[in-house]
Parts: sequence; structure tokens; C-alpha cells
Amino acid sequence: VAAGVTALDALQLVSSDVVVEESSYGPFVSSIGGLANEGSSGWTYTVNGEYVAESAGTYILADGDVLAWTYYVG
Repeated sequence: VAAGVTALDALQLVSSDVVVEESSYGPFVSSIGGLANEGSSGWTYTVNGEYVAESAGTYILADGDVLAWTYYVG
């Protein structure tokens, strides 16, 4: 992806089935591919294998970053 792209932008480039809701912390991914957050289970993302405590809509990816989205079952 191009420099300056957010983690959310990158997700939306590879999937057209992403549901995003606004929250007080910024954009929040509530569903990917029809699999929605439910209870304590939901979507989370890592960059270079590390969990990020920032909205995917504000986290800017750098060259070489590896982004992964995972559905966490709680």
C-alpha cells in the first residue's frame, strides 16, 4: 500500500465487505466478510506481530509493516 495509508484503509483495499462504526476512539471495525463482533469476541489487528492500542482509522502504516486482522474469540 502507499505511504500514509491507515490500517483501516489497507483493510478496505482488500475487502469490500467491511462494516465500520464511529466511536469516541475513532473508526471501529464491527464486521469483516459478514463475521460481526459479538459480546467479548471481535476483530482486532496487529502490526508486525504486535497488538496496536489505536483505532485502525488513525494508525498509519510504514514501509515494510505487516498488517494482520484476527477475529478474537473471548
